[in-house]
Amino acid sequence: MNPARKKRPAWRPTIDPGASTPLYIAIANQLAADVASGKLEPYARLPTHRDLAWTLGCTIGTITRAYAEAERRGLVHGEVGRGTYVRPPAIPYADPIVARSVVNPTGDPRAVMDAAPARLIDLAMNWPAEVGEDELLRRTLADIAKMNDINSLLEFSGRAGLERHRAAGARLLARRQHPSPARGKAAAAPAIDPAHVLISAGTQHALMVTLAALTAPGDAVLVEDLTYPGVVSLARLMRLRLKSIACDGDGPLPGAFEAACRVGDARAFYMTPVQHNPTGRTISEARRRALARVAEMHELPIIEDDVYGFFPTDAPPPIAAFAPEHVIHLAGLSKIGAPGLRIGFLRAPPRLAARLAAAMAAASWTAAPIAAEVATRWIDEGVLDEILRRKREEARRRYDIAAPIFRNAGVPVRAASAQEAPATAAHAAGGGGARAQRPAVRIVTANERGSASESRRRLAEASANHLAAMKGDAPPAPAPTVAAHSDGWSGTHHRTGMASREAAPQKAELILPADCFHAWLKLPDPWRARDFASEAEAQGVRLTPADAFLGGRTDAPSAVRLCLGNAKTHADLKRALQVVAQLLAMPLAAAREVV
Repeated sequence: MNPARKKRPAWRPTIDPGASTPLYIAIANQLAADVASGKLEPYARLPTHRDLAWTLGCTIGTITRAYAEAERRGLVHGEVGRGTYVRPPAIPYADPIVARSVVNPTGDPRAVMDAAPARLIDLAMNWPAEVGEDELLRRTLADIAKMNDINSLLEFSGRAGLERHRAAGARLLARRQHPSPARGKAAAAPAIDPAHVLISAGTQHALMVTLAALTAPGDAVLVEDLTYPGVVSLARLMRLRLKSIACDGDGPLPGAFEAACRVGDARAFYMTPVQHNPTGRTISEARRRALARVAEMHELPIIEDDVYGFFPTDAPPPIAAFAPEHVIHLAGLSKIGAPGLRIGFLRAPPRLAARLAAAMAAASWTAAPIAAEVATRWIDEGVLDEILRRKREEARRRYDIAAPIFRNAGVPVRAASAQEAPATAAHAAGGGGARAQRPAVRIVTANERGSASESRRRLAEASANHLAAMKGDAPPAPAPTVAAHSDGWSGTHHRTGMASREAAPQKAELILPADCFHAWLKLPDPWRARDFASEAEAQGVRLTPADAFLGGRTDAPSAVRLCLGNAKTHADLKRALQVVAQLLAMPLAAAREVV
């Protein structure tokens, strides 16, 4: 027998019979010490519960608790039908998240998973960072307290709400509906009739009211192939069917939208054109006009969720500007103001205004007048502009934290698919390192696409040229052409067939606009989104896997969403992103195997 394969003696912990520590804790502590000293090597198999209980003269339940405690600390993992094994060492942390100790010798954050919630850094909830809204609210409430007619905020204001509140909402929405400047001259924003504006208790409430007005149980609603989880929850609640529309790097494909309209069972199309949740993309003006034409042609309402529309300073006009009779425009203060204010605004096309107002009345009549008064003052007195300015600056600070971390880990950071993100101050100072340039990929829309065989031929040529360029056998080929596919994201990899996956495995890539609080992280093969999210949470960071954003029966891409605004401090954000970046280089754990 090969001496290297000679079976080692079974592990037996040394227990002090006079210790006051519970036996199962003492066993777990001894196991931790033996792992730290090297006595127990990675992947070593531990005695069975029954054998160790017999050796120590205790109950099997005590051993079960001891192994569970060791697994909680990240020291071991159990495999059904095979036994309990020592886990390989955690990723080495230059700045350990948890202090090393006898109980936790590696400084592994997995050891505190059931501690106070503050120990877990949550990058799953998509909230913009706090920027001093509380102090601004105190000032506004103090001014409201001096109102002569403050009683108007306590009276029943009818289902439409107070006129001044609706007018403020109209002015806010009008800021987004400016036409494109012509010949260098910026046109004034067209006015919006306050009679067509409804006040809601947040944008989610506005979305629920809109769906209630337009649909009945069993109806279909079109969504982007990856969509906001809130609409998925509403569809389940209201018994609606969601049908996903294929997208490329510039948003929903007009051809796919038109094909879905021709089926005839859809009642609306919900989308987020600016800083799409979760991928962060912003649809171009040309694509918006094309989608608006399809909506007009088939008279299908578009529900435009513009909740992120005010963050970019150069965002195109909303789709509502190009098809005002067929677009229901939603916006609110949850992202650009304060989420707890719960104020949203809904601009209804005149032909749908009565139906939407009736649905609003049935749901809640209107939003709380005192919250609407705060929103009105923030809109009219410039407070909202100040908050938005601060949030943009904070988003940029957090971008400057995130981008170098991933670039230093060899992960490209882009503002959008196939678009390189601007260098940050930290990266320009030398944090990024040199990287070989990969050929760009041009996305082909349905209108440009040729035959299926031609697409496959081009893909094969592009893959061969790309691999040759990477090996140094040939100069980089011109930008390859890839057919757009409904996989929910676009860039240098598209799931157009098994051959393309084998030729060009997916590599890590971070999509993060500089003025956005959520990022889209494409995972390298062979990581799967759910496994990556599970392992990240085991290491103290919570994030959201791609399958949470599926609206229809489509496959989830290998990607996760990171929300940068929810971390309370920059130090927490940096620590969490370092864990995620380091995890990208970690091979899949053996515990992922299923027997």
